[in-house]
Amino acid sequence: MLNALELADTEENRTMIQAMQSSGVPLTKENAELFGRMLQQKPASVPTAEWIQAAAIALQRGLPVTA
Repeated sequence: MLNALELADTEENRTMIQAMQSSGVPLTKENAELFGRMLQQKPASVPTAEWIQAAAIALQRGLPVTA
């Protein structure tokens, strides 16, 4: 999946893909780019999976996905 979305094979990207899948977010290149940008804004004290889940909820509810 990482190769299909043109993402580097890193722990953070693997966690992002798993969290997107478990949250029901379609695994598209656009969504991966959106969530990748969101990960760059993640505070160090927030676990990656929780940050992705919050972004997924915002996306599913039609809210802007911002930090």
